[in-house]
Amino acid sequence: MKSEADKILSEIDKDSFRQNLCRYTWQAFHMLPEIEQPSILDLGCGSGIPAIELAILSKGLITAVDMDKGALAVLKDKVKALDLTNHIKVVRGDITKLKCKKAHFDIVWSEGAISAVGFEKGLETWRDFVKPGGFMVIHDEIKEYKRKIGIIPDHGYRLIDHFIISGDIWFREYFRPLEQRINQMKNEYKLKPHILRLLQKEECEIEQFTMNPNEFASVFYIMKNV
Repeated sequence: MKSEADKILSEIDKDSFRQNLCRYTWQAFHMLPEIEQPSILDLGCGSGIPAIELAILSKGLITAVDMDKGALAVLKDKVKALDLTNHIKVVRGDITKLKCKKAHFDIVWSEGAISAVGFEKGLETWRDFVKPGGFMVIHDEIKEYKRKIGIIPDHGYRLIDHFIISGDIWFREYFRPLEQRINQMKNEYKLKPHILRLLQKEECEIEQFTMNPNEFASVFYIMKNV
């Protein structure tokens, strides 16, 4: 049974706002050469917004890995509802200690998760799972992105391209609609203080963004394993 906090999170439905940024997953994917029905390892998949887009884009097999049981349960429901069971395999696993087949995947993809490993360590250890001549696509925070670009060749990759998603884009397409949704719910639940407290916790991320919007910009790196 869901806790009240989980119910409120479901009602906020952050995924619906994160969906607004899927165009950048598409943009990154189309920077890769065409691969027929590729095998893709999606690391730190969460509730699977990129994984689902990749399945639709590629017509391949996505192995979606995360440790969060709740997020994976949501992904499994989506996979079933969208009839993508032949295209997305959901795996509970630790992205810092992967047990996948070595040199097996055409593409290793990760959006927002490499910080849990460290950029350099992620490039180094995740490369084991990319086929020779395969590709890695990383969506990461903008911090030190020029330095990161400089070290990519040191870890066996050639940078094909990169692009920045600005703080303005994150505000317009994610944080502002999220804020509007929370404000709407605060009005709906104004006579329920315990729910208002839960909503206030969700506002913290928005407040952090407002204080430092440029720090919430992010970068896609598209790389080839050479």
